Amino acid sequence: MPDLPREQGVLDHILATWAGHTNAGFTKRKYVHPDVEDLRSAAAVWDGFHGGETARL
Repeated sequence: MPDLPREQGVLDHILATWAGHTNAGFTKRKYVHPDVEDLRSAAAVWDGFHGGETARL
C-alpha cells in the first residue's frame, strides 16, 4: 500500500483543505485510522513515560 500523505509529513489542515473540508478534525475522524505499526510506536513512547518495556504486539 502506498504511503499516505500524513505519513509523508503533510500537515492535517493541508489535507483537510485539499479534501475540501473546513475542519481538520473531521478529516482525521473520517480518514485517519491507526494501524498496528502506529500502535507499536505509541506503546513504545508510552512505556518511555512510565519506565516500562514494550510488550510484543
